[in-house]
Amino acid sequence: MAGEVRAIGVSGDHSQRVTQDGPVDEVGHLSDAFNRMLGSLEHAYRSQQQFLSEASHELRTPLTVARGQLELLADEL
Repeated sequence: MAGEVRAIGVSGDHSQRVTQDGPVDEVGHLSDAFNRMLGSLEHAYRSQQQFLSEASHELRTPLTVARGQLELLADEL
């Protein structure tokens, strides 16, 4: 389990999960909790990526208009 956790940390791939083959004991509960945490991190990361994508798309047009106006102003000066 420690090796899998280390590999997930190194790769940064939050879609991976820790396998739990043994009995449902304290270590089994720990692997379940870790997998739930990875799921939460994966969801948060995807939500952040979606927000950044949408925000950059929405800002593209106003920034292009402002840039055009500034270029016209610079030509007049």
